[in-house]
Amino acid sequence: MMTNRVYCSYFDHNYLSRGLALYHSLQRHAPGARLWVLCMSDACHRTLLVLNLPNLIPVPLAEFEAADPEVAATRSTRSTVEYYFTCSPAWMLFVAAGEPEAEWVTYLDGDLFFFDRPEAIYRELEGAAVAIIPHRYPARIARLRKFGTYNVGWVGMHRDPDGIAVIKWWREKCIEWCHDYVDAGRFADQGYLDSFPGLSARVRIIENIGADLAPWNVGNYRLAFGGGKVLIDATHPLIFFHF
Repeated sequence: MMTNRVYCSYFDHNYLSRGLALYHSLQRHAPGARLWVLCMSDACHRTLLVLNLPNLIPVPLAEFEAADPEVAATRSTRSTVEYYFTCSPAWMLFVAAGEPEAEWVTYLDGDLFFFDRPEAIYRELEGAAVAIIPHRYPARIARLRKFGTYNVGWVGMHRDPDGIAVIKWWREKCIEWCHDYVDAGRFADQGYLDSFPGLSARVRIIENIGADLAPWNVGNYRLAFGGGKVLIDATHPLIFFHF
């Protein structure tokens, strides 16, 4: 019996094409996986309702804000993108509340694209409560480390007290401060991930180099194509690319 894993993301109509690419690639490689989408604009929500895609659950922003007025109260003090970042952990908790049978709730950025099954990632997560993924910046762009060691592209929460506690801490921090600039180690929702390993011994850092290949780290590796798969350093199939 397949483990119950649920995914969530958010985007507006400007990012809708990327979000749909994420959805279709996820369905191709994890058939039947549910993807909850927080619709950051009415146009996005209307379009997803019309498309009526299987295993995609669109939620209007107003419904989410009604459920979490503390997050909603920050909207007037943040830019559009800062408010989106503020929502990340609260959105994971909202989805967890709507998916009581889910073992894992995983946030995915809207511009990810899956090339293979995510099973290899979950094999690393046995016994973990939270999963985060490093940027893996090469030395030539080490200056970007000021934006955080870890990337918000994939953040997983196991449904247990440790997992929920870490994401609740993240939510509180994002409500307190979540801006699109670096400030004393903080940066948007992302800088807080550096603190996760100190919050629980069950925070797992994903090591598979096939996860979160991206423009900022692709220079670390040699890519090839074989057996119908993109291969990284001839050993690891590409699982998902972060565009």
